[in-house]
Amino acid sequence: MEEEQNYGLTTTPQNGSQGDPLSMILYIIYDSDLVRTASGKQELTLAFVDDTAFLAIGKMFQEMHQILRDMLERSEGGFEWSNLHNSCFSPSKFALIDFSLNRTKERPPLVVRGTTINPSHPQVPQRHT
Repeated sequence: MEEEQNYGLTTTPQNGSQGDPLSMILYIIYDSDLVRTASGKQELTLAFVDDTAFLAIGKMFQEMHQILRDMLERSEGGFEWSNLHNSCFSPSKFALIDFSLNRTKERPPLVVRGTTINPSHPQVPQRHT
C-alpha cells in the first residue's frame, strides 16, 4: 500500500490550489466588488488576497466609526458582499485601530451588529531627547 504524499499545497474550499499562480488573479476578480465598497474622500478599502481593510478618515473617532459601520452595513457594502459571495464575515474577528497624534484622546469601541470591537492601541515610538 502506497503512502499518500503531501507537498505543502493546501486547497481552498472550492478545491482550487493556493499554490497555483492563477488563484491570485481569480481571487482579485472574486474580491473586486468588496474593494469598491469605499466611496468619497473619507473612505478607503485596501485588500491583499483574503485580507481586507476598511479605512475611514475624519476628525473624531465617533465620526470615523460611523463611516466604518456604514461601509459594512449599507447597500453594496461589506455585509451584503459577504452574503452574496458566501464568505461569512465574523465581527468578533474584526480589528479596530484608531490612529491619532494625541496619545491621550479617548478611543471608544465600535459596535457592529451587536458585537463590540475595542480599539487596539498602536505602539508609538518614544522620542529620545
